[in-house]
Amino acid sequence: QALLVAGGFSWAHEPLQGYAIRSEVKVGVMSLSTLGRPAAASWRHSRLPAARFFAAGSGKIKMTTEEAFVKVLQKHQIKNAFGIIGSAMMPISDLFPAAGIKFWDCAHECNAGMMADGFSRTTGQMSMMIAQNGPGITNFVTPVKTAYWNHTPLLLVTPQAANKTIGQGGFQEVEQMAMFKDCVCYQEELRDPTRITEVLNRCIEKAIRGSAPVQMNIPRDMWCKVVEIEIPGGVQLERSPGGVKSVASAAELLSAAKFPVILNGAGTILADGGIEASRKLAERLSAPVCCNYQHNDAFPGSHRFFAGPLGYNGSKAAMELISKADVVLALGTRLNPFST
Repeated sequence: QALLVAGGFSWAHEPLQGYAIRSEVKVGVMSLSTLGRPAAASWRHSRLPAARFFAAGSGKIKMTTEEAFVKVLQKHQIKNAFGIIGSAMMPISDLFPAAGIKFWDCAHECNAGMMADGFSRTTGQMSMMIAQNGPGITNFVTPVKTAYWNHTPLLLVTPQAANKTIGQGGFQEVEQMAMFKDCVCYQEELRDPTRITEVLNRCIEKAIRGSAPVQMNIPRDMWCKVVEIEIPGGVQLERSPGGVKSVASAAELLSAAKFPVILNGAGTILADGGIEASRKLAERLSAPVCCNYQHNDAFPGSHRFFAGPLGYNGSKAAMELISKADVVLALGTRLNPFST
């Protein structure tokens, strides 16, 4: 038996640079180009651009830190924020209407976080979560971790106690960085107001590249600072394709298979054209297609080759079919024990 894995996520939640193939005798890298997709594939929502290039600023401009913050949001087309406005976020929230940023005022921060996750997953538009430092931010833990496992790029902005009072029991002080350490793919605290655009730009790019939430922790007295600052340019690059030899090896395994089965995960949904590509391959191989837990939409349910989901509450037909496979092509899945 052989197991081919395309487009998984590592345990550190960083997407693999290529697409790994694993079997008992072969280890290599493949790309979905063999499925009729472009050679450079990216585990990013199809509505998020595969590569974006921003022109660098023309020099430093004097502005407030909240103005600089909003300008970076505009560059990355982040137009929706969810949460509850507290005193720590009032300076920046006043700029939202003029900047074209819609704030969704929610009854509870946990609800706001779930809304942000759902909004970004359904629209492909990265959104932002904000709340009051301390007790407001603590209510974001569950939705942020949910978004982490959903591979949703989100920007979590956590205001902190004033810079001069951190570590001294400042207003509603909580160890917010430690709290979200295992819930995000990247986190950074702003310590210098002149670096606000640099830090925010880096956080957003990490979220898109890692397809997961990121945290930017900002002491509340960093707002309303007048600084000379440059709005940074930004680049997100596509993933490189897999190795030619590894793709050829994978094709040989599939061509020689007597009973191949395809397993589609979330990455198939997130990839541009992934579902359609897997459909064409399934028809070419006459291979049944199973889906991971909670990802029944990773393959058309009305298709004659759809066998149903694996894992918790899975389809008995899918489980029986995949147990008989001599080659399994796993697309966009971590193959964790709960979902398979």
